Amino acid sequence: SGYSPRNLSEEDEKLFDWYTDFVFENYLQVPEYMKNVKSLAEKMKNSIGFQNALWILNDTESDMVSKNSARLEIAYLVANMLKMGGLYSWDLDTVTKGEDTAEYFVGTSSKGYCTHFASAGTLFLRELGIPARYVVGYVVKPGDTLWKIAKEFYTTVESIKEINGLGDDMLRPGDKLVLMKKVAD
Repeated sequence: SGYSPRNLSEEDEKLFDWYTDFVFENYLQVPEYMKNVKSLAEKMKNSIGFQNALWILNDTESDMVSKNSARLEIAYLVANMLKMGGLYSWDLDTVTKGEDTAEYFVGTSSKGYCTHFASAGTLFLRELGIPARYVVGYVVKPGDTLWKIAKEFYTTVESIKEINGLGDDMLRPGDKLVLMKKVAD
């Protein structure tokens, strides 16, 4: 993975190794049906910037700072690709029922707002071998329910409860939640 903590106790090093393994096992999935994401990511892999970053990531002599700088460089490549190829707009096409919004954004419309750019960026990073997840902060409004929030942000009630340590479904206006978008397998 390239991560190497410094000056950790043996117990903390074990926890660090466990977490690093967890991240690489859970935040690299891209659903097979994401053909447009996979195709564009494959083209990015041929760029000089990606090749240089990949060389650093694969170099056993590179230190953690260099490897993280290489990951950041890949993130900049993804951000620039989305910036150059996407149009920020609230006036969106209607997506066919059952079609993935991020896949439609990447392959068909290239028109979207923050959620579309962030979802696509997360998927591109994952496809390029950089662990990533899409997380949103949310402040509960009057009338909100966990089910309503989960549906709006493409996650599950169970995920919201687990991430936020909620024991029941009770929400109060003003509560702050962390939401993580579910990526299909």
